[in-house]
Amino acid sequence: MKAASAPLLLGAMLAALFIPASPGGLIGTACAQAAAAPRIAPLEASGTHSAPPDHPQLDSRARRAAVAIRLYRELARGSGNVFASPYSLEMALAMAQAGARGSTARAFAQVLGSDPAGLPAQPDGNGLTFTVANALWAQSGLPLSPRYVTTIKRKFDGLVRSLDFSGAPRASARIINHWVSEKTRGRIDSLVSASELEQKTSLMLTDAVYFKGVWVKSFDPGDTYKQNFHLPDGRRVRTEMMHNTAHFYLYRGKTFKMLVLPFRGGHDAVEMLVLLPDHINQLGSLEQQLKVSALDDWVGQAERKLVEVTLPKFRDTDLLQLTAAAKALGIAVAFSKHQADFSGIARLVSRRLYVSSVLQKTYVDLDEKGTEAAAATAVMEATATAVYQAPTEQPIVFDANHRFVYLIRDETTGDILFIGRMANPQG
Repeated sequence: MKAASAPLLLGAMLAALFIPASPGGLIGTACAQAAAAPRIAPLEASGTHSAPPDHPQLDSRARRAAVAIRLYRELARGSGNVFASPYSLEMALAMAQAGARGSTARAFAQVLGSDPAGLPAQPDGNGLTFTVANALWAQSGLPLSPRYVTTIKRKFDGLVRSLDFSGAPRASARIINHWVSEKTRGRIDSLVSASELEQKTSLMLTDAVYFKGVWVKSFDPGDTYKQNFHLPDGRRVRTEMMHNTAHFYLYRGKTFKMLVLPFRGGHDAVEMLVLLPDHINQLGSLEQQLKVSALDDWVGQAERKLVEVTLPKFRDTDLLQLTAAAKALGIAVAFSKHQADFSGIARLVSRRLYVSSVLQKTYVDLDEKGTEAAAATAVMEATATAVYQAPTEQPIVFDANHRFVYLIRDETTGDILFIGRMANPQG
């Protein structure tokens, strides 16, 4: 009997808000860049799987999920791969919200509510790794509000550090990038360069998230082989596809199927949802159906079924310019050099703080690899499934050989930690 390695998914990202202090009428233009230019989001079981109750009026949980879906819609206006962390973005925006006042504070509250996202399901020593790190980097001499500094330290458990952006931009960039690399386990090794820090940047807020999960039901590397993945233009690419036949929770819609793949750890509350249209040309329709209430309904109605799963291995990294998407969420006032009010961060006599850009760099890796202990546990489950599976039950085919939407969700809180679209496993 073969021992199946447990697959893993790695995610790491950093969202940054650059808040320049613009003297006179100049507009701050700080924009972080990495090795690649940022992509700009264009404008325009028996029983059922548990789910939160319906929300006629959005509570804080549903509000955050709605923000996640709206962010995805903004990023998905193109046709390629998408991968972002709404959770990381919301944490970074929440730090800015803590220093907003007046109409700026009201705009943030309408989008994010009054309370920032809490920490998702915590690791219980059974395979889940999830870390969140926040930091405030300020130009040396900037008169930060003591109350705001206390909020960042206590409410966000954030690092607060002064740097000389204008006088020592290289050293400042090196310090920030080292922090980024450390908090993302080396998956993201840089975000800012000295040239960006010289462009009147007075303050930067960063949030870094790292996630690693092991499937509850693993894929066997011996069952991975190359198959065709169909692209929307009719072309096909050969890519490695993983296979597993086991009992999973599955929801069957009129034109799509949704598969629930739980991760070990966190009391099995963290799960990946894979939404697969029946036909490649139905992805747009599926994306339009993606709403908070619909997602809750689909998860709530998912049933435990024997499923024959085919899922591509893929690795993707991206640097996203989220400024337009953040404005579209409803906080455009925060980007106005004339209207933004961040006086809760620092009181300046002749200058005004405003958000100049929002960036997020992401990394995702999905394959069958895992630790030895996780592999041993998975073999035991695979054995149990083989022994007790009813011979008359025919598996439902879930063949993700064309574009699909996927998201990682904390079932307990409803927070969408990551959301993406796989359009081409080859990038």
